Amino acid sequence: MGLLLLLAIIPYANTLLNGFVFDDNVFVLNNPYLLNFHHLREIFTGPVLTAAGPHRILNYYRPLVTLSFLLSYHFFGPVAFGFHLVSLALHAAIVCLFFFFTERLFRNRRLAFVAAVLFALHPIHSESVAWISGLTDLEVTLLLLLAFWFFHGLPRPTGKTSTWMQLAGLGSYALALLAKEQAMLFPPLAMLYEHYYRDDRKETSGLEKLRRYGAFWLLAIVYLAVRIRFLGSFAPVLYRPDLTRTEALLSGLALLGEYLGKLFWPVKLSVWYSFHKSTSPWDLHVLAGAGGLLACLAFFLALWKRERAVSFGIIWLLVMLLPVLNARWMTGSAFGDRYLYLPSIGFCWVVAWGLLSLWERASARPAVWRWALAGIGVVIAGLCTLRIVTRNRDWRSDITLYTQALEVAPDSLVIRNLLGLAHWTCGNLRAAETQWQTALQQSPTSVWDLNHLAMLYLHERRYAEAEQRVRRALEIRPDDATAHMHLAELHLVRGSTREAEQHLRTAATLAPFDVEANNRLARLFEQEGMLPEAEQHFRQALESSPNSESLTGLGDVAMRQGNMDQAEGFYRQALTLKFTNSHARFRLGAIYAQRGQTAEARREYALGLEADPFNAEARAALEKLRGP
Repeated sequence: MGLLLLLAIIPYANTLLNGFVFDDNVFVLNNPYLLNFHHLREIFTGPVLTAAGPHRILNYYRPLVTLSFLLSYHFFGPVAFGFHLVSLALHAAIVCLFFFFTERLFRNRRLAFVAAVLFALHPIHSESVAWISGLTDLEVTLLLLLAFWFFHGLPRPTGKTSTWMQLAGLGSYALALLAKEQAMLFPPLAMLYEHYYRDDRKETSGLEKLRRYGAFWLLAIVYLAVRIRFLGSFAPVLYRPDLTRTEALLSGLALLGEYLGKLFWPVKLSVWYSFHKSTSPWDLHVLAGAGGLLACLAFFLALWKRERAVSFGIIWLLVMLLPVLNARWMTGSAFGDRYLYLPSIGFCWVVAWGLLSLWERASARPAVWRWALAGIGVVIAGLCTLRIVTRNRDWRSDITLYTQALEVAPDSLVIRNLLGLAHWTCGNLRAAETQWQTALQQSPTSVWDLNHLAMLYLHERRYAEAEQRVRRALEIRPDDATAHMHLAELHLVRGSTREAEQHLRTAATLAPFDVEANNRLARLFEQEGMLPEAEQHFRQALESSPNSESLTGLGDVAMRQGNMDQAEGFYRQALTLKFTNSHARFRLGAIYAQRGQTAEARREYALGLEADPFNAEARAALEKLRGP
C-alpha cells in the first residue's frame, strides 16, 4: 500500500507549484458563490455557472464540485496550492480504493496491485489531477467506486440483501450524481454485473436481484427529474445543432477510436483538440473507431469464454465512454483527456490481466524472459512517470498551457484567443496583439478577435484602429453587445455622451443578462444624475450575477440620494464579494468621516490605499484625518 501511495503522489507532486488556469478562473477565482456560505441554495438549484447569469447556462449540474470549491476556498483561501493539494489527495485515495475494490471484485491480489499501478501511472490522468477544475472527474470516480464497493457487498452469507450496505451504496451514488453526469450509467452497470457476473447469480431469484439494483435505478430517475427541473431539460444546450444524427454517429465512432488510441499511446496530450465532424463511413478516423470497437467486442467474447470476470472491464470502459461520444452536446473540442479518468478503470483491469497472463507464460520459460519482462515494465513505468511530470508543467500557467495546446491544435481559434487574453492579463500587449491578429488572419470574420483588438487599441488610445475593428465587427454581427460597448467607449472619449448612451442601451437590450453592459449603462446614468435609471440597471446586473461593481454603484446612488445607511450597507456587501474594492473603501471612509467615526474612517482609507496606492484624493483625506 505504501508503494501505491508513492506511485500515486510522487509523479504529481509538481502540480502543487501550479496556479489557477483555464476554467479555474471562472469556477474558482471569479465565482462569487465561493466567497461565503449564503449561496448554498443557488449552488444546488442551478447549473455550474449559474453565478454568471442565465446567459452562461451549460449542460452541467454539478453542485458537489462547487460545494467542494467553496470549502477549499474557505480553508485555503484563493491559493492554488490548497486546491491542488485536495486533487492530489483524492487521486491517491482513488488509487488505494481501486486496489482494495479490485482485490475484492476479482479475489486476486496480484491483479489488483498491477491494475492500481497502471491506474496510478497512466499519463492520461494528468489532466484530471493537474487541473483544479478536473476535480469533478476525481469525485465521481471515488464515489462510484465506493457505490460499487457497497453494491458488491450487498448479499449476506444467507444470500439476502444487506440493508446498511444498500443505504451506504445509495448515499455514495447520490453524491456521485451531484458530481458528474457519468454517474447516470452506474445502474445499468450494476444490473449487468448482478445478472451476469455475481457469483451467486444462479442461486438468486429475480426479485432479489431487482431489490439489489432497483433502488439505484429509482435514485437515477429522481436525479433526472431534479436535473430537468433545475436545468429545464437534461441537456438544455445543443452545442452542435448542425450535426445530423448520422454525422453524430460517425463522429462518435471517430471519437471512440481517438479515446482508445490515447489509452494505448498517451504521448501527445493537450487541453484542446480540434474537432472535425465525420461525414463519411469511409473516413479514416471512422474506420479506426469501428475497428477499435470490433476489436473490443472480439476481445470481450474471448474473455467471456476464458476469464468472464475480466470481460466486465471492457463493459465498464465502453459504457462509461458513451456520454462523451455524442458530439452534439459536448462543449469545446468534444474530445478531452479528462473524460478517460473514470472509463480507464476497465482498461486497467483488462491490461493488468493480460500482463499477468504474459508473466505466467514467461514463468514456464528460462529466467531471462522474466527479467526481460520486468525490465520492460520498469522502463515503461519510468517513461509514464516522466510523461506525467512533464505534462504537469504545462498546467503551470495559462500561457504555458495554451502555448502547448496550440502545438497540438494550431488551427484552434479558441485557444489562440485565450492565449492572447493570457498575454493581455500579464501586460504583454504586443504578444496579445500578435495572437489576435493571427487568429483574425485564420478567420477574417471572427467577431471575437475584432473585439479583442478593439479593446487593446482603446487601451493604447489608438482610436482610429479601434473604431475600424469595431465597425467591422458590427458589419459582421450587428447584434454583438461587446462591439456596441466598445463603440460607446469611443464616443465617451470624444465627448459624445448621447451616442455613447445609445450604444450602451443597445448593448443592454441585446444582452440583458450581461453584467458589464448593465453596469456601464448604469454608471453613465449615475454620472448624468439619472439616479432611478442608474439604480434600475445596477440592480439588473446584480440579478444576473452577484458582483461587487453593481453593489458599489448602488451604494453611490444611495449616497447621492443622501441615504448614508443604505449606502454603507451596499458598500459592505460589495466588499464581501471583493475585499480589495478600493472605491467602496474610500466611500465608506467618507461616510465614517462625516459621522465623526475617525478610527473607522482611517481604517477604510488605509485599506483602500493598499489596493489603490496612487489615489491622491484618498491619501489627502487620510492625512487630514490624522491631523497635524
